[in-house]
Amino acid sequence: MNTLERLLTAGALLGLALLPVAVIIIWMRKKRPDHWLVLIASRLGLPAAFGVTLISVIGSLYFSQFLLYEPCNVCWWQRVCMFPLILLLGIAWWKQDGGAKKYILPLSSIGAVFAAYNSYIQIWPPSSQHCALGGLVDCSSRYIFTLGFITIPFVSLIAFLLIFLFMVLWRPELNGKNT
Repeated sequence: MNTLERLLTAGALLGLALLPVAVIIIWMRKKRPDHWLVLIASRLGLPAAFGVTLISVIGSLYFSQFLLYEPCNVCWWQRVCMFPLILLLGIAWWKQDGGAKKYILPLSSIGAVFAAYNSYIQIWPPSSQHCALGGLVDCSSRYIFTLGFITIPFVSLIAFLLIFLFMVLWRPELNGKNT
């Protein structure tokens, strides 16, 4: 396993660990809204979503522009969902726009669907070696495959889910802005 694969694997495992933590904090918010962990997560949801998006966009561009990994059609649709998020989240963070959830949650959900589909066909490739969406690159071809389940689309899925959960956690009213 090379350094890039180690980094991607570590990021995926960290993201997998954060997913249930975020869900637990969302659940805690209903039971104990004044708990210190809930308050911190509610304030940091938007910056955390921005951070995940920034790392995802830089990683995607690094894979395609420097390592020359050719994205498949499903990867392109994931990019269509991820790339605007960097701008939308950046503006929402700068303006403390409480209405940002209205457009970030659907975009991250759609991206997660594409990433889940791409992860599925990379882990369990179809018998016909062609992606249903066509394209020059087969959607089931893996550039990275570690621990028997971590692929680039799987990391994308984790990123979209984290962005979604961090935005659900975010409460702009705690940052001085009301929705």
